[in-house]
Amino acid sequence: MEMTKTALEAAGHKVIDWEPHRHLEIYKNAETIFAADGGHDYRTQCELSGEPLIRTMSPTTDAHESESALDQPLAQSLIGDPSHRSAYEVA
Repeated sequence: MEMTKTALEAAGHKVIDWEPHRHLEIYKNAETIFAADGGHDYRTQCELSGEPLIRTMSPTTDAHESESALDQPLAQSLIGDPSHRSAYEVA
């Protein structure tokens, strides 16, 4: 990254330092939202093209059926205990 930054600055570009802010929290929230319907939206979209729904990173191993994706251990670890906090409390 430093090489890229140096090259861009040498070419006259202004480079702004980026501080990743709460990316893990954002990812966890997005995953919770996408999985909230138990995979219904994913299945519906896959049916439109006829492609299969890939349930795991390796579809041939550990494939599973589930009524709700939220019941899976990975989803549970991402969701955690219910809590309500403002962004000011997290920072």
